[in-house]
Amino acid sequence: MKISLHQNASTISIVRPEFISTTLDWWPLKTEAWGNSSVIHADLSHPNLIAAAAGLSPLFIRVGGSQADNVIYNIMTTSNSTTTVEEANRFAKACDKNPQLCLTMQRWEEVLKFAHDAGARIVFTLAYIRHTRDESGQNDQQDWDSTNA
Repeated sequence: MKISLHQNASTISIVRPEFISTTLDWWPLKTEAWGNSSVIHADLSHPNLIAAAAGLSPLFIRVGGSQADNVIYNIMTTSNSTTTVEEANRFAKACDKNPQLCLTMQRWEEVLKFAHDAGARIVFTLAYIRHTRDESGQNDQQDWDSTNA
């Protein structure tokens, strides 16, 4: 392939400065090869991790991944006037059952501080459907159902 540059050529596209970005995924601790790199378990206050991310700044940090479909967002507090004690207890119990997929308000604040310290902006994965994966974990077993929205 031959590539040539012309001095008077017009711009075809501009890439945002945040093009080089990274992901904090939801991988559980027992997942091979990923160790404690999950958004739940990574040491987001470690100076080397902050420096590495800051070296990519400006960047987007994507919080999410395929496990985002199963994450429990336990960010409710009873000081929030819209949250009942029953709701807060329900989320706390769900998180007790699966802490590796539980985002607490404290951890969310740690993620925000990490992004701030690294000069990053956050992009967040939100699932639009409750997935039912096949045995391989790859393919949905159901079609879109608006009652899941």
